[in-house]
Amino acid sequence: MSPFDQTIEHMALELQQAEDTSILFGVTDDTVLRDHALDVLRKRMPAEITLRDFRYDAEHLSLLEGVVEATASGDGRPAVSVTGLEALPRHK
Repeated sequence: MSPFDQTIEHMALELQQAEDTSILFGVTDDTVLRDHALDVLRKRMPAEITLRDFRYDAEHLSLLEGVVEATASGDGRPAVSVTGLEALPRHK
């Protein structure tokens, strides 16, 4: 199994085993790799966990508000993918 696949499997397992609020960080400066990793992770999640998206931008700077909005509707246990920090101006 490749290091990429091991990392995705580890992330999926961590999200499945989380019992309370948890934060799991995955960091890359390659946005194509990030998007690919999220697509693969989303496919490996069990049906009871829904991976939703929150993207930072000039209008959405609050992680708390973004997570609340992303998890407000839907079935199952929510997990939230947060992206977009690289697009924000440094002063934000």
